[in-house]
Amino acid sequence: MESLTIDSPETSESSPSVEDLLENVSSALAKRAGKDVFAIEGHLEDHDNATSPSNNPKLTIRWDDKTQGYARTLRLPLSDDTAVQDSFTLLLNACQPATFGVDSKEVLDEEYRKAGKMDTNDFCTDFSPYEHGIVDIINQALAQGIQSGGRGLGVKAELYKLNVYSAPSGKFKPHVDTPRSDRQMGSLVVCLPVAHKGGQLAVRHGGREVVFDWASRSQDTIQWAAFFSDCEHEVLQVTEGHRVTLTYNLFWTKYGPAFMANHLEVLDQESLHFYTALEKLLEKMKSSGKDTKVGFTCTHSYPHTSSSSIEDLHHTLKGIDMVVYQALKRILGDASIATVLDESEYVEQQLERKQWEKEYQEERKRNPPSPTHPFSRESRFYDFDDSDFENTVCIATSLRPPISHGPYDWDVGLLDPKTIEVSEGGYWSSHYTYPYSREKVNWLNHRPGSHTSKELAVAFVTVSLFHWLEGD
Repeated sequence: MESLTIDSPETSESSPSVEDLLENVSSALAKRAGKDVFAIEGHLEDHDNATSPSNNPKLTIRWDDKTQGYARTLRLPLSDDTAVQDSFTLLLNACQPATFGVDSKEVLDEEYRKAGKMDTNDFCTDFSPYEHGIVDIINQALAQGIQSGGRGLGVKAELYKLNVYSAPSGKFKPHVDTPRSDRQMGSLVVCLPVAHKGGQLAVRHGGREVVFDWASRSQDTIQWAAFFSDCEHEVLQVTEGHRVTLTYNLFWTKYGPAFMANHLEVLDQESLHFYTALEKLLEKMKSSGKDTKVGFTCTHSYPHTSSSSIEDLHHTLKGIDMVVYQALKRILGDASIATVLDESEYVEQQLERKQWEKEYQEERKRNPPSPTHPFSRESRFYDFDDSDFENTVCIATSLRPPISHGPYDWDVGLLDPKTIEVSEGGYWSSHYTYPYSREKVNWLNHRPGSHTSKELAVAFVTVSLFHWLEGD
């Protein structure tokens, strides 16, 4: 196992400052960012007969021949038998042109995606990702041990499509899948043992790319890859043969083998590369006697605007998001998830207006205008200190975006999120709440912004982890 070390800031007689410790944690998390797990792969072997290629795992596909009115059968891996080759040709001919989703509509565009497909109501297979341990691996490697109401929260796989990408032009350009449910967490692609060249699966997330190339073992080996639903992926062009795959949708479930969120002691969290640095930072903040808020901007996107998923949202955190969440719970006893508004444009506008007002008033002192001058006006007060906006974000009191009926005059400039009012009793109610509060946050990685996943967010809402630190 690769080990990562944390460089402690140099100290003389005084202990390290909060800024030093915060930089230490940020540096450690940055190291982790390049190693975050967002896609995994594997292949199947018959361990009882691993010495013979002919004894690799086999599978059967059965489908309806709608032209003849009866069922067909194909056994894989393919053999040279004429009947088997004829059956494979019939399978290819039975596939329909594959479409893809755009704005909730199915689109057929072979310049973007050229492939054949068969829906699950037209075929079946004796292959099971459960029997071969694939779902167990996904639960362990991607689900990372999460819980719901004291029960394990795991992953289930549902067969979705059979797809065929054929030479010379089978491909699927870069895209992000449309989730079939707000509980969908990813996809599993199983490459069946049919010889082909090209057709690599490229999966991208956070500026990183993993490429799965199954061609060299495609003739007799079942290979697979699983990845999160917010990952961009692409099927490169098939140059020879046929790339045949089974696609499964992966969903969070109320059950599963994972239990480490219930029992934090099963993971040696002290061995995590950032844990010691984080522990020192939080202890330093608590000893300062000041109320402090720390935040971690999630690296994955989540369906936090859906009422059916909000309750279990903190149980469906992925990768480094879950690791940091569990570390905060271990050290502090609690952590919460909140949505954050990107108010950078508003803050920039306020700072610019303050500077412009300062210059305007200085000019008035040098050249006082006539009281009757058409552009004469009183001073506009921008009495805030610039530091008031340093490291601040507007944090929502609810994960759901608020709906405000209040009018707004756009002539006065950008809306201050802190001033948004929401009527508790509908449009005619006189009882209002303010769904956003402006807070200073010490970010463990970076503040929400251009690096934040927003694919499943509404407008400019993003997701972050938070915890209050109360001084002694």
